[in-house]
Amino acid sequence: MTSDIWSTRARASYIAVTAHWIALVDSKLTLRAALIAFHRIGGAHTGRRIARNLTYLIKRAGIEHKVNSTNICCHILTTIQIGHITMDNAENNNTALTELRDLLAKDGIKFDPKDQRIPCYPHIINICVSHIVSSLTQVSQDDFEDVHDDELEDDDGGYVGQDVDQEDVAEYFGDKEQADWIAALRRDPVKRARKVVRTIRASGQRKEALSKAIATGNNMKLFTEAGTHHDVKDLQVIKDVQHRWDSLYLMLDRLFHLKQVSKFYFPILPQLTKFRDRSRFDIFSKLSQNSNRWNSMMATGMYSMA
Repeated sequence: MTSDIWSTRARASYIAVTAHWIALVDSKLTLRAALIAFHRIGGAHTGRRIARNLTYLIKRAGIEHKVNSTNICCHILTTIQIGHITMDNAENNNTALTELRDLLAKDGIKFDPKDQRIPCYPHIINICVSHIVSSLTQVSQDDFEDVHDDELEDDDGGYVGQDVDQEDVAEYFGDKEQADWIAALRRDPVKRARKVVRTIRASGQRKEALSKAIATGNNMKLFTEAGTHHDVKDLQVIKDVQHRWDSLYLMLDRLFHLKQVSKFYFPILPQLTKFRDRSRFDIFSKLSQNSNRWNSMMATGMYSMA
């Protein structure tokens, strides 16, 4: 069984429960899944409240009594218990499964919140990637001082940061690119990318202006790569989602796609606001005037996701 809580744009929360089982179909074991609940859940998402909702939904679906049979010396030992549950690794879910054990125990149903829980693998990956991206924006020059080979790990897993030989980095990037890369890291490229995206998406006028800049650039053949003209697809920037690590890659990849448009589009952004204080648009003018800053900023963000 898998479960998660989802909120609408109006901040109404729902808990979804999906059942997974193996069925015998045409003499073959087949994995099946079905959504068995999509239930409104009110109030704070405490572990106790989640457990009570899960208990209610499990019983409503009639799946609380699953039989686990073991054949020992020709005797069938049968215990009543539910199967395994996958939820994300939030602390309230840890509490919820402990509470669920106590609630099911009242009906004589065995449930071990540790042994019968399967951690959510994508959530674990998301946490790992978030830590990696965060650590990559906290690099100091001292991290690139020369170190002896015997001080390095045999397999660093591709991590660039502390315990990385400066010559190795220089060989990969080149001296100037290394300096740009370190400078970009200090400016937190992911944070800057999010600022760019949020500012554009916050105004219908800015989004319309982006489409016009793309259309104009295509008609005037302003976009070139390696000396060859190419059209840029009329696409809008997209914002990443906190709990979906791959959405960060997609956000940065979309910005890469629109990179050539930026030098025509970014300078006009301050004119598309009614706010008196236009200082928050400084980042756009700086990026449009300095291609190295734009390239290193975005390259660092994409490298973080490699």
